[in-house]
Amino acid sequence: MAWQHQLAERLGIEQVDENGFVTKETGVAGLSRDYAASDLLVDIETLGWGFSYYPSAMRTYQVAYAARLKVIDTRSMQTVAEAHCRRSPEKTDDSPSRAELLANGAERLKQELRAAADSCMREFENKIYPRNQQMISEA
Repeated sequence: MAWQHQLAERLGIEQVDENGFVTKETGVAGLSRDYAASDLLVDIETLGWGFSYYPSAMRTYQVAYAARLKVIDTRSMQTVAEAHCRRSPEKTDDSPSRAELLANGAERLKQELRAAADSCMREFENKIYPRNQQMISEA
C-alpha cells in the first residue's frame, strides 16, 4: 500500500518485507517477539467500523471508523508512540441512503471506509511524526 511507503519515508525508516507473515499476536510483547528482526514495528489496528442512520434524518446514513496506531520498539518491547483516530462525519447534503451505501457491491460503503482510513493515516502521521523524529535521532 502506498501509505506504508509514505509513512516509512516520512519517519526515515526502512520498511522490512516479512514475506506475507501475519501474526495473531496483539500484545506488545508478542508482537515484539514475532517481529524481532525489526527494530521498530508500526502496528495499525481497526477498532471498529460500521454504518448507521442519523437520528435527525433516518433516511440518510453515516459511515463510522475507528483505528489505533502503535509504534513499538521491539528491542525493549515498549510502545514508544500511540495514536487513536475516529471518524464519524456530520450529515451533509451528500450523505447517502442505506440503498446508496450498499448498491453495486457496497461500492459507496467501501469508498467511505477507504476515505476514513486514509484520513486516519494522515492524522497518525501528524500525531506521531514529531515524537518519532526525536526517538529516531536518539537511537
